[in-house]
Amino acid sequence: MSDIRVLYLTHGIHFGGAEKIIIETVRLAGRFGIDPRVVCLAPGRVYDQLRGVTSQIHLIPMRSRFDLSVIPSIIRTAHTYTIDVIHTYSVRTNLIGRLCALATGRPVVSMVQAPYLRDTNETLQPKRLNALVDASTRGLTSCFVTVNKRLASELVDAGVPFTKVRTIYNGVEIPDGQAPRADDEPLSS
Repeated sequence: MSDIRVLYLTHGIHFGGAEKIIIETVRLAGRFGIDPRVVCLAPGRVYDQLRGVTSQIHLIPMRSRFDLSVIPSIIRTAHTYTIDVIHTYSVRTNLIGRLCALATGRPVVSMVQAPYLRDTNETLQPKRLNALVDASTRGLTSCFVTVNKRLASELVDAGVPFTKVRTIYNGVEIPDGQAPRADDEPLSS
């Protein structure tokens, strides 16, 4: 059986829990039968750290919050590497990834760490816009991964079929006996 080819989309400007999960997931991917490719939508700390973890990283920068011109380049990347799954982590990558999935016929998996109305330091108006954009494209997502059961319940309450929701506590599930050893290189922040 060949590795699953996953295209991870990250915005890359902010550095927090989701970005740490992406870096750690990409670093460990080979152990779990995943052949990762990463697209960063902005240069910065996340892109720099990912370059230290994988050579399979592409910088396709967005010029603004609603710059959809990156979609054709991401679709080409997905086709070039015969991507099996597109994985997203934020409202921006959800929008871009879901539209790319629609164009490529590939499933999209979206990580949910918090509802968008509670997730950022932005004022209420941008939070409402984020929630609207996410809700309007949510139907294009094949699977939602939440970091806790409460978020899973909130998604189901918002109309997402429970069969599309999976909880992986803290966003990283490591099969028994395959966890990194204590002497493995730790993730630097």
